[in-house]
Amino acid sequence: MRIDNPAPDRVLESCLTGDMKALNAHLPRRRRALNELLKEERPHVECGDGSTHSFKKKELEYLAQMLDRRRQRNAAPADYHRGVVW
Repeated sequence: MRIDNPAPDRVLESCLTGDMKALNAHLPRRRRALNELLKEERPHVECGDGSTHSFKKKELEYLAQMLDRRRQRNAAPADYHRGVVW
């Protein structure tokens, strides 16, 4: 005799949802363009858990030198972290 019990599926889904939130907590809430960050005195992004990730302005300036102006307007520093090559 088969018993349909959706409760274990809900428990598993709830656990996985919590795990995914924990895994993604350090990721930025939104992407920011490199040229936008360069205009700030203290460049930073807000992370999924509400914390702040700061960038060293000299490092952003170095990245900007490697990009042409058109790509600089659209590129986000997170792309470099993920290994995307422009």
